Amino acid sequence: MTKPDVNKTMKRSKIIVEVANGNKKLTDALFELKILLSDLGSSEIISWIDSELSGYKDDNIPAYREFDGILFGNTLQAGRLVRRNMAIPIKSEHSDCTHVKLRDNITAIEGFEKREDKSDLSISVNAILANAVAAYNPEAYCEINNAWIKIPLSKYTDILNAVKSRVLDILLMLEKKYGNLDGYTIDFGKKEERDEISQIVINIIHNDNSISMGDNNKISKSTIGESNGS
Repeated sequence: MTKPDVNKTMKRSKIIVEVANGNKKLTDALFELKILLSDLGSSEIISWIDSELSGYKDDNIPAYREFDGILFGNTLQAGRLVRRNMAIPIKSEHSDCTHVKLRDNITAIEGFEKREDKSDLSISVNAILANAVAAYNPEAYCEINNAWIKIPLSKYTDILNAVKSRVLDILLMLEKKYGNLDGYTIDFGKKEERDEISQIVINIIHNDNSISMGDNNKISKSTIGESNGS
């Protein structure tokens, strides 16, 4: 792929238009992005794409897939249901118990977000654990019979928007530097250029603006995070 003439109006790449318009599933866009970036030789980039496609197997989960949830439960007193669907406060030292990491693959996320039933989804929490971390007066509420953490559908929308934004930013950067992407083949040049492009893509994935594409398609470093000497 030849590098574009920045002085000419270039036809927008089909994949960019389809992703931006919502006419392409993110699953398909990620597969196509994997093809475009395969020659960079970056295991970190491919790992992110594969994790979005297959689900996250370890704790190396992007921040956009995490949130602090609220514990809900049904409480019993003397074996009788007292309160249903009650928000249960958590002891401060156990606040991490309601921190949620959504590991589902992007296909499942798209399915959850588009389902007809718009009620919140939930993650079950062991009742013994819930009773141990709850910060309520045991004489007033006795015990938690069953517990769960609600996952608002908006969280799935947030994940989709985060992934879509990253995919588009990567594609737009590639198009600006290398021209129309419809051929699915990019000549990234020598190792130095491949390393520079890889770092830009990684920074987009992690939402880190310390390295960005400057004017005239040159790599430029910012001073974000540098000490001002004060």
